[in-house]
Amino acid sequence: MDTGKIVIDGLSGTSGAGAETDRALHHPEIGNNLLPYNVVDHRHTYEIEQELGLLSKNEVSVHFTTTYVPITRGILDICHCFPKTDITREELLDLYKDFYHGESFIKIIDTPKEQGASWQYMPYPWVAAVSGTNFCHIGLDVDEKRGRIVVFSVLDSIGKGGAHAAVQNMNLMFGLEESLGLKRYGLHPY
Repeated sequence: MDTGKIVIDGLSGTSGAGAETDRALHHPEIGNNLLPYNVVDHRHTYEIEQELGLLSKNEVSVHFTTTYVPITRGILDICHCFPKTDITREELLDLYKDFYHGESFIKIIDTPKEQGASWQYMPYPWVAAVSGTNFCHIGLDVDEKRGRIVVFSVLDSIGKGGAHAAVQNMNLMFGLEESLGLKRYGLHPY
């Protein structure tokens, strides 16, 4: 992987801004609108670089752009990576399944890519599918022509990003089953 060239586009629902009142994020303002924010030097860039650096044992440079979108809760991150060797979507899916094996709240979307309008969305995760849950869904694709991997991840910024993560950590601290009280399905059928 070219660790000097990782591009992440983060799309966040307005709850990601916190509970403070902000006119720009009020529904009549954000509805039918997209609002880029902290485009340069976002506070999470350093955390992402640190964790990817530990994982890869290399120095990592991340180009991270964030945008508020007109939904209340949820995050969709689209990550563009450039592998140094060829890899297929199936090989990448196997790598991710092995890495996340045994993780209760990670679902790798491995729906085969097929022809037809309705199938063009199915290999990728939907924010609505994780709304109200502690789950993170990950989808993957490989652009073999351009030598690019695209990784999609979705989670509920209020659930997984806050309250549910706190319950999960509490369960671990008290020696309880990690998923206790957290195994509910999303508000949208997937």
